[in-house]
Amino acid sequence: NVQFINQPSGRYSIRLINTVGQVIYNQSVQHAGGNSSNRIKLTSTLSGGMYKLQILQPDKTRYVQNLVVSNGK
Repeated sequence: NVQFINQPSGRYSIRLINTVGQVIYNQSVQHAGGNSSNRIKLTSTLSGGMYKLQILQPDKTRYVQNLVVSNGK
């Protein structure tokens, strides 16, 4: 889940990027403002390893979080 806490309204882009820079998941979310949660469904074919979760905010600010996937989940 991606949680939006006290975030302004607008369109957010959520991407999951592998270690070689390939975008393997991409979703746009229209956030109404305030607090909400958005579920990300990753496929069972996703390999274990390091990924970067990137969120592009409506003002073009990027937030990047490292994500470790183990056992294909």
